[in-house]
Amino acid sequence: MSSIVKITYIAIKISLLLSYLSGCEEKDISKNDPAAAFAKARDPYDDGNYEIARQRLNEFKSRFPYSKFATLAELYTANCNYQLGNFQEAAWEYGQFVKLHPTHEKTDFAMFRIAKSFWQEAPEEIDREQEYTEKAINAFEALINKYPKTTYKKEASELMEQGQRRIAESYNFVAKYYCKMEIEHACAWRYIMLMTKFPQYTKLYESAALKAADSFEKMAATKAEDPNNDKNIYFKELSADQLRARARDLRKLVTNKK
Repeated sequence: MSSIVKITYIAIKISLLLSYLSGCEEKDISKNDPAAAFAKARDPYDDGNYEIARQRLNEFKSRFPYSKFATLAELYTANCNYQLGNFQEAAWEYGQFVKLHPTHEKTDFAMFRIAKSFWQEAPEEIDREQEYTEKAINAFEALINKYPKTTYKKEASELMEQGQRRIAESYNFVAKYYCKMEIEHACAWRYIMLMTKFPQYTKLYESAALKAADSFEKMAATKAEDPNNDKNIYFKELSADQLRARARDLRKLVTNKK
């Protein structure tokens, strides 16, 4: 057999082999078998390979957008991002799932994961902005309101309580800072907000009332010196006597509670 014939023969065998392999691959992702294709795409997820799973699931959604498994692929893609620590992206994807499939059997799970994604982004430190803590609380509350018997209610309720306490402590921290800086109107306002939003924390409530009262008394004493101070939100509406009256009312709140 000449070298040219041999080369041609080998080329034909390679071509046939590639055709065979291509046919096998196409069989795995046949448009006639989306169930098998979804199972193949989900395999890496089951093994904890979330990055690979995310890529394969996105490919599956592109190939089978109208399959009943496409809905599950959406959920698993969000799960992948959650497991990878991409919490903002996961929250958005879970939100899309809830929006598009409001009656799906996994919608309560998706709503729970929206809240958990926000919770994962929220800082535990009370001296930091608590925007994501508030978002998590609102999302947990939305879940419980829509699914009062959800299996995630217990954990959601516990995390809501932790979040509310954290925000209350954050208000207290900021109010203390303003008091230390002798910015009395900001100090009083923060403590009043703490009392309004979190009356359930008795010790914080009583402490806030007394400290706000101190600030109102200090403002009453200095109002005559700077009556038109535009930065002081209370000077615009209250006289010195009214500021003192506010202080007395706040102290009475504590006395009456006892």
